[in-house]
Amino acid sequence: MSEQNTYILGTDQEELTRLLKDDFGLFQAYFNIDSYGHWEEENYVLIRDKSDEEIAEKFQMTVPELRA
Repeated sequence: MSEQNTYILGTDQEELTRLLKDDFGLFQAYFNIDSYGHWEEENYVLIRDKSDEEIAEKFQMTVPELRA
């Protein structure tokens, strides 16, 4: 993993769910807040491996709606 453009989120899923409420599922899919993005303890590397088009389709929205 490149040091450049690597972001680590030090917040657990429970806290993210509380903060993001209904948007957590979208955030989780967008940045791989799952076993793929899990780094250590409660830390996640924010990984984008899907295009905006793929995420928008999955959540039945347009790309402009996703980016808003």
